[in-house]
Amino acid sequence: MKKVFVDSKAEPSTWLKNNPATYEFKLTAGVPAGNYTWAVAIVDTTKENQPGIKIAVNGDLTSTGWLKLMDVAVQ
Repeated sequence: MKKVFVDSKAEPSTWLKNNPATYEFKLTAGVPAGNYTWAVAIVDTTKENQPGIKIAVNGDLTSTGWLKLMDVAVQ
């Protein structure tokens, strides 16, 4: 199961290299119990929320541009 959450209040243009920042996004997932992978991307809302900007990170990026953060278990 895939579910996308878009935070329209985020402003990634202010997230700059060598300028640490914190960001908090609270949500109610509303997904069935099970194991999931939490991944993030800066999406293009005009293109069905597909990743629109490549994230410059050392991490586990999918072939479509999502950065895998962690496994999540919903009970």
